[in-house]
Amino acid sequence: MPPPSLHAQEWRQGSLIRETLSVHSVDLHEGAIVDCSEKFVLWLLATQDCDLAQTPCTNTTRQFELRPVFTRTKDDKLDGLRSRTILVKDDLVLRSDSKKLTLTARALNSLKAKRENDLDEERRVQIKTWLGLRYDCPAIPTPFVSLGERLKKAYLDDLPIEFIGIVRDVWVY
Repeated sequence: MPPPSLHAQEWRQGSLIRETLSVHSVDLHEGAIVDCSEKFVLWLLATQDCDLAQTPCTNTTRQFELRPVFTRTKDDKLDGLRSRTILVKDDLVLRSDSKKLTLTARALNSLKAKRENDLDEERRVQIKTWLGLRYDCPAIPTPFVSLGERLKKAYLDDLPIEFIGIVRDVWVY
């Protein structure tokens, strides 16, 4: 019997993880390449549910994306699905330009005890849609891919270029 998937272990896109983790990046400072490190305490799992469902929790090669969750500031404008910032809950937000952390499935699953699956379904759908717009890649469950392709052909393929984005956004929403 194969090991359970991450989805079977109750991981969902939008799961919150309360654990201090560092994210590393490389930047240019005064003409020199420097290694930068930042620590964050709260993270949101950004990986789509279909990938979580298809990956065993023991997998060591697949990468799963965490994004840091920030306390909302006065500069965080929440202007809908096209906004650079989205409300997670209370005064916590995700920012589209934030750094990202990637983990293997095994590393992610080791954080189960730190997981908080307390977002309501409506908020989770809003976050999924917002993330999909950031990647321009809506999550479509495998059984519905052929339907999605037929809808795309029927509604998007012959549209004038200036309307494709608008109709696509309405279709995804």
